[in-house]
Amino acid sequence: MRRFSVPILVPPPILHIVFFNAEPPRQKNRGKERTQRIAEEKAIDSAVLPAWLEEFSAAGRRDLRVSALRTIKLKTQYSFLGVALALLLGLFSVSGAQTRELLFPEIKGWKLTIEETVYTPNNLWDVIDGAADLFLEYNFVDLHIGRYQKSANLEIKVELYRHKSAVDAFGMYSQERYPDYHFIDLGTQGYVEKGALNFLCGEYYIKISTVQSEKAAQDGLMTIGESMERRLKRTKSWPSLIAAFPTQGKQANTEQYVARNFLGYSFFNNVFTASYDDDGALRAFIIRLGSPDEASQTIDTYLATLPKEGNSKTEGGRFRVRDPHNGIVTFILDQNTIYGVLGPEDENSKALLTELRRSLAGVH
Repeated sequence: MRRFSVPILVPPPILHIVFFNAEPPRQKNRGKERTQRIAEEKAIDSAVLPAWLEEFSAAGRRDLRVSALRTIKLKTQYSFLGVALALLLGLFSVSGAQTRELLFPEIKGWKLTIEETVYTPNNLWDVIDGAADLFLEYNFVDLHIGRYQKSANLEIKVELYRHKSAVDAFGMYSQERYPDYHFIDLGTQGYVEKGALNFLCGEYYIKISTVQSEKAAQDGLMTIGESMERRLKRTKSWPSLIAAFPTQGKQANTEQYVARNFLGYSFFNNVFTASYDDDGALRAFIIRLGSPDEASQTIDTYLATLPKEGNSKTEGGRFRVRDPHNGIVTFILDQNTIYGVLGPEDENSKALLTELRRSLAGVH
């Protein structure tokens, strides 16, 4: 009696039907029977292989071709993207180098070397650890550094600080200047000391320095400073609110822009100030906010921090308060602007407040 099994091989699913004897074949007929069985299997395979198997195999081959084409396409796309990215990074690198070269002029007789590192708010501490926080308060953007060398013994360093706006640059500059410096006509304003020249030029604050002290070094500071000013080509102008400070009695070069925490209060920001009288006993200030409501809320917040004794408000929006940390403060709320005077309440302070009101009327 014959028995059969049907093993299924995947892929592809080809059916094999094998016939064999239940009893072992006799030795002398084994070769003949084996040959006959192989022939039978081939015949059965060719007879029972359905048409759908051929279709399945053909579809498989098509899928393989499609898959291969897709793989080639993806590899081509990735290769193209890789090349494009490399080119783009190269362009950025060239653009950065060109930017640095445009900022620093070539000067006859001097060899220029530009540092590749560009300092940003993320790494400014690496170069000016102690002063980085102050620069960041004034919306610092980036710092480029160049070095001019004329001889083995004369090298001058140029630090080009860029801020978000000309007002921010002025604010940083105003924090580092003193009224008794030797001021020069360079950029909006500059000052020179032994081994150092700093000046304001639009949104740039430029610091030029050398460790040498001879006349050639001082002359070199001026030569490079003037070349930098010509290269940057910025308009010589002060922030508009500086013009609102009355000129009578004002100490020269005391105007400042305080970006944060004026008088030690977190709600007093973006404040312009100037000192008055011979000893600077009076200090005028101007705070311009985004809206009248914001200005009014700022005043309410300030008054809430002060003791109620000794504070008063008169008609016309004039306030007089006794600040435990800053003394007598007299100020006026006018639309979106708060302006006032710090210092003794005397005839000079009253006149200054009146004049400040007149000046602000013509400044926008």
